[in-house]
Amino acid sequence: MKLNIDSPAAFLTAIYEELNIRFSLNGTDLTVSEVFSPRGFLPLVAFYAIPRLRQYANVNIDVESEVQYTEDENGIFGKSIFMPAEVLHKHPLFKYVLTQLSVDLLLDGTPLSYGVKANLDQIYEYFTTPLGDRETKEWKPRNL
Repeated sequence: MKLNIDSPAAFLTAIYEELNIRFSLNGTDLTVSEVFSPRGFLPLVAFYAIPRLRQYANVNIDVESEVQYTEDENGIFGKSIFMPAEVLHKHPLFKYVLTQLSVDLLLDGTPLSYGVKANLDQIYEYFTTPLGDRETKEWKPRNL
């Protein structure tokens, strides 16, 4: 499988599409490209992937200066993200970390395997709940 690495979004989309992984949110099926779009779940994945990258690399990698978050009323979480393809080329470990974090977060730790269907309702509800109220939620992120 040749992966498109024109952008972090395209990289993750290629992996999940190749494995026919499907997503739904609030009863609506989402395409993989919608999930990993700059207005979708990609800002959330990247937010947690950047500190994990530093932890794995055991050095201070300055990815934040290359990643830009903006307020976006059309974003699933009210934000959008810009991550240039150079981030993946300059920090090859970031590809692994993005993939691993997306599995931990969006698939709730279920291994990447063909045909998985993931419901994103609890993830969405958790991350749109004010910080002080999150401890009451049944679903909580693992391995973050």
